[in-house]
This record gives sequence, structure tokens and C-alpha cells, in this order.
Amino acid sequence: MASGRPDWYSSVALHGRYVEEGEIDKYITVNLDELGNMLALMRGEGPAGLDTIALDAAGNMKANLAVQSLPAMTVRPYYTEAQMVGGTKTITTGVTWSMQTIRGTGIIYGGSIYWHETESRYAMHLSIEVEEVEIFAMATEAIFDKGLTEFSGSPAYVRRYETPDHYYYELGIQPNLTFEDKIELKMFNPYGESVTVTWIFWYALIP
Repeated sequence: MASGRPDWYSSVALHGRYVEEGEIDKYITVNLDELGNMLALMRGEGPAGLDTIALDAAGNMKANLAVQSLPAMTVRPYYTEAQMVGGTKTITTGVTWSMQTIRGTGIIYGGSIYWHETESRYAMHLSIEVEEVEIFAMATEAIFDKGLTEFSGSPAYVRRYETPDHYYYELGIQPNLTFEDKIELKMFNPYGESVTVTWIFWYALIP
């Protein structure tokens, strides 16, 4: 219960009911730390009686959710507003170029990488690294030959591949790629000539 008037002009004292075996119940003032934060001991009914609720070193409450007792559960992290990054870069022959590096914890909403040449450039090589681990590494021709031409669970897929009138190539980046610290996309040019690549990605970070 509270004593005093909670009108922002009067002090308020918060009391709680204190029960001790063999004694009459009484009300005592709730304890605070030196910064005025409330201190409380939380306990819950367990198989052997009352157990104190556990915290980690940072003071976060630990919980064990028995998901098997739920018909369904959906986990959706809270992300900030979507952001867009992109650009154009001419990659010289024999060079591996870091196209885009995103740092933080977040998710890729999708993206596109494309280049347009007068000669066939079907072997441009794409690699994707998450937390310094390469999760995808494949040349355009291999991506196409494996039938990765649509959303299929692969981190990347071919959207366009040598149209009849032009050598136009486009790779799509699969949505929902998640990362904890960093995701990096790289391109390698194995040709004797430079290739100009354009890219665009959408992503969001957890605040």
C-alpha cells in the first residue's frame, strides 16, 4: 500500500506485507538502493516449494518457457526501420572486392546485384560471409546450372542470365538472412577485363 498523496508534490512511501512464521503479519517499507531503485525478491512455486527467481550477472531475469505446452509460438525480433544501401563499382580482373559490409545484429530484407556487358561475363563469383564464416560461394554460371533461379532457400539466386539481345546478369539475395555481428558480400572478377557491378540491399538492425 502507499501512504501520502501521489500528486507529485507529496512524498510517497511504498509498503509491503511482511509475513514471518509464528509472527503477526505486518507492513514494512519497500527497500531501495542508493539510486532509488526498488529492490525486490521474487519467488515462485516450484516442485519443492518456493524458489527464488534466478537472474544473470547483468540482472536480467532468467525464464524457461515450456513451449511444448503451447499450441504455437511466433518469435518476431523487434527491428528498426528498414535501411537501403547500394552503389556501383568497377572490379578489376583477379580482384576480390568487398561489395557491402553491414555491422550489428539484424536481418537482410533482400537485394540485387547486376552487371551489363557486351561480352559474356557469366563466371563472376559471389561470396557471402556471416560472422567471418563463408556461407555461400559460387560463380554465376554455377548458380544458374544448379537451378537456383528463384526463392529456394539458397542465400543467392539468378534473376536474369544472358538475355537474347544483351549480356545482362542479375543476382538476387534471399530475404531473411540474419546476422549477429557482421554480414559481408564479396565479388570476384576472374576475367581479363574490368566489370562494372551495381548493387542494392535492404536491411534492418535490432536496436
